[in-house]
Amino acid sequence: MSETDDQRALAKFATVLASLNHEESLTARLCEAGRRLLDAEGASMTLDYAGNGRLMVHATDELSAQLDDLQDVVGEGPSFDAADSGEIVVARLGNGDEDRWALFSDRLIDLGFRGTLVAVPLRAELFVLGVLSLHR
Repeated sequence: MSETDDQRALAKFATVLASLNHEESLTARLCEAGRRLLDAEGASMTLDYAGNGRLMVHATDELSAQLDDLQDVVGEGPSFDAADSGEIVVARLGNGDEDRWALFSDRLIDLGFRGTLVAVPLRAELFVLGVLSLHR
């Protein structure tokens, strides 16, 4: 993405964020804005991947919470990769990305999930604070 594309994306995100109910928590609004922008069915936000205090601070729906919890239990998945690399990770599960995260993929069968997961690192300068995970 060029700097202009980044600025447009950020402006669009800010517009969506500003349109949401201000009585909701900031984490709820950030998840909802990301969900709307990426046309996702659900989203979750988890902080502190680098430490032992990994904490999911919001999920828009039960499946988002389950997908995040599953990654935490098995210690792998798109969110962990996004936190480690600092890059957006897109995983098409049920379509060939299963080998990247064998434990995670095996447990997805139990949830009945087939679809796409998008993991977006949340940055402060060069440090990744957490990950916004979205599913569709």
